[in-house]
Amino acid sequence: MVPEATVGDYVLVHVGAAIATIDEEEAKKTFKLLKQLDELHELEDDEHNPA
Repeated sequence: MVPEATVGDYVLVHVGAAIATIDEEEAKKTFKLLKQLDELHELEDDEHNPA
């Protein structure tokens, strides 16, 4: 959905689909907020238990 995105870009994902590109600052803010809300379980599980 965001053909302009390239490897290394940050994207906003909703229901498994990238819907927008965002800059690094916005990505860091979002990650920090998700961490505060304790909503990073899937990411943490993937990091500790790679497929």
